[in-house]
Amino acid sequence: MAEWRKRFSRWWVDELFGPRHEVRFALRIGMRVAWLRFRLWLRRPRGIGLRRHWPKPVALALIGVLVPLGIATLLSLLFPQEARGVALAFRRLFTDPAAPRLEWREAAQILLLLIGVPSAFLLWLFRDLNVNATLDNQRKDVNLKEFQEIQMRAAGAIDEKFPAAARDTLQIAALHQMRAFLRGEYGKSFQRPAFELLRARLVASAEATGSSIVGNWMQDWRERFGRLEGRDVTRAITEMKREIAGARRKLRPCAIAAAEQIILSEEWEAVLRGHLPLAGSAFDRIQLGRKTVLSGSSFIDCRFRLARLRYVHLERAELSGAYLEGAYLRGAHLEQASLFYAYLEYTSFVGANLDRALLQGANAAGARFTSASLRFAMLSDTDLRGASFLNADLRGADFVGADLAGTSLRGARLEGAKLVDQDASLVGNCIGATFDEATAFAPDWMALPESECEAARQPWVAKGMKRV
Repeated sequence: MAEWRKRFSRWWVDELFGPRHEVRFALRIGMRVAWLRFRLWLRRPRGIGLRRHWPKPVALALIGVLVPLGIATLLSLLFPQEARGVALAFRRLFTDPAAPRLEWREAAQILLLLIGVPSAFLLWLFRDLNVNATLDNQRKDVNLKEFQEIQMRAAGAIDEKFPAAARDTLQIAALHQMRAFLRGEYGKSFQRPAFELLRARLVASAEATGSSIVGNWMQDWRERFGRLEGRDVTRAITEMKREIAGARRKLRPCAIAAAEQIILSEEWEAVLRGHLPLAGSAFDRIQLGRKTVLSGSSFIDCRFRLARLRYVHLERAELSGAYLEGAYLRGAHLEQASLFYAYLEYTSFVGANLDRALLQGANAAGARFTSASLRFAMLSDTDLRGASFLNADLRGADFVGADLAGTSLRGARLEGAKLVDQDASLVGNCIGATFDEATAFAPDWMALPESECEAARQPWVAKGMKRV
């Protein structure tokens, strides 16, 4: 039974809605994104104004109904004959057309009391909401003064007569006070300034901790790396990997930067999904978990250097020109994400899903795609020198024009991939990699005679590839 279930699941994911079928795969990813957004919508607090006011009218409504019922019950127990007489009179009033002479005025008063009380409570609710809205408007001046004071302290404008440790503590406390403004609890007018303050602080913290130095290293390294060939490429990649690994240990400790990272990781929904302008923002060293849903978000030219984005949902995300050097995206979902001209050097995509991702023109030298899924991913014109695709799923991937010098394809699945005009002698370890008759090693592959196809495959077989 378990084996049958496993086979059905594989057929559903790989064949029916797999990346081989572009339209159905897009439908599958769209459904997943919609489901993730729906879950976020369910978790988002709604009706705050109504929830703040409902206890009063409900309590009054219950009192208005229960008190008359209680009094009527008490009177019926104390005066049973009179109560039966009133009930009989009401019954005759409504059932016997010839009955009549019940005092309609008294009956109308009783009915008006029962019907009019709920209406009075509704009117009271609307009045209460209106009064509270007026009070909110009156509080704006007070909130503005409070915001300006907190903003000054969060920015570090604290009297120098205090000791340095006290100033840091006050600044951290002010940063946490800004979270309410960041979430929009004090209105949309305060949310954007709070975000701009946090964004400026993140840039300053990158300088204070030294994480911005990684960008300077990478810029110098790219200029030198572009001119290297042969073994010098491998040596340069190894040296930079060592530098990136040591960069985390060399970061200077900063309590304020740590507080900002905590705020960013806990308030990710307000910051990263709050419809704020994120282009060019610095989110270096951010740490986000598996429950983070950033599907369809735009992070053009954003910085995620040395970030930890394990199992984050980034389906259809716009990451063109983003800086992810040294980032850790183990198990992340990047299906149909756009990574045009992104900087992915030494990024770890271990176990990540990049099916149908677009990486044209990206710099991914030294990146690790160990056990990642890149089925039908677009890797054309991508710098993949020294990248590792150990046991990666590359079925249908497009490598046309990509630079694979020193790239490890050990154990990778390349069935249906496009390796047109790639020089097998420049590629690194290919032992255990698999290909099939649909894997293209030359232009117009399907039109070539079998003898030419076999001759094109031979250098790859000599490198350790196997046909399946």
